[in-house]
Amino acid sequence: VHSNPFDLFGASKMMNKGLGYFYDRVLAMGLVRHFKPHQDALYPTRAPNSPPSVSFSPSPSLSTPLAPWHEVAFSDTVYDFDEMATRRMFGYSSVEHYYHHGSSVRYLPTVAVPLLCILAEDDYMLDIPGIDKTAFSTNPNLLLALTSRGGHVT
Repeated sequence: VHSNPFDLFGASKMMNKGLGYFYDRVLAMGLVRHFKPHQDALYPTRAPNSPPSVSFSPSPSLSTPLAPWHEVAFSDTVYDFDEMATRRMFGYSSVEHYYHHGSSVRYLPTVAVPLLCILAEDDYMLDIPGIDKTAFSTNPNLLLALTSRGGHVT
């Protein structure tokens, strides 16, 4: 595993600093771009070929309705997108609840096969000091390689 955020909430906070700010915006635009082709399935009451700025009702099959498409389409950050779409689509009460459940750090104690995790202390996307490293010292299947330099996914 290379440059895994382990803690999604910590990674979200890091995206508000330095280069993370720009990366956050680019990721949000990518999420919107990939979400857009699925509007008809997620918003079935939308008139065919209607412009994205038109407000319409989300699918009633979702446990928590998505925000109107025109709001999702203008997500500035990944956190915004996760608030308006992702956490609602998967039934989470909040983004924090979604990030807690989706953070892989929760699963490290139960890893049953050898796993090498490579991280760099200067990774601008990860909250390295905030990552709970307890599992790496207690689970013999885990090995953390922490370098002083390397950035994010280099």
